[in-house]
Amino acid sequence: MKGFKALDMELLRKCPCALFLYRPLKHTQQDIRIAVAIDPKDEEAEALDLSLRLLEVAHSLNVRYQGKLSIISCWEFALESYLRDSVWLKISKEELDRIVAEEKHVHGLLLQELIKRSQISGAYQIDHLKGQPEEVIPAIITHKRIDILVMGTVARTGISGFMIGNTAENILQDIDCSLLALKPQGFVSPVKAY
Repeated sequence: MKGFKALDMELLRKCPCALFLYRPLKHTQQDIRIAVAIDPKDEEAEALDLSLRLLEVAHSLNVRYQGKLSIISCWEFALESYLRDSVWLKISKEELDRIVAEEKHVHGLLLQELIKRSQISGAYQIDHLKGQPEEVIPAIITHKRIDILVMGTVARTGISGFMIGNTAENILQDIDCSLLALKPQGFVSPVKAY
């Protein structure tokens, strides 16, 4: 079964703390597969702190279960298809390929720097994937038969505590693994205490 139910999504939007949504494991506890999805290009301090926490939590789960850790990050050159198909702008295929390769390289360097800053150790695999996160992340989760995805859920531009972000929502509707969702420091739930 893919995706989460309406109640799960409501909890993800409004719960003030980390939330674990369980799905049966695909592997034994000795062979558990954990993935963490991060965006190294986000320059906001809160997002950077959240990415570091995501890496640390995923690493600690991996150590606890002695599993296999995958670090997933998606990149793309936003103008690539426009420039490849434009009748108005003429850019050579070689030049565009060079620009796209440079974007991949820069994103990869930022990803390596973020992982280095997290100070995680041990074995892990980096899945540095080209494409939209809402398409690429569910596909790699299915392909690798991931048991637990660790992910942040609050959109930068959303109303605090109200939205989990379109990208996160789309990903969550298409995965079939357990989810450990973390919120950024200072997240304020829209649900008020009595």
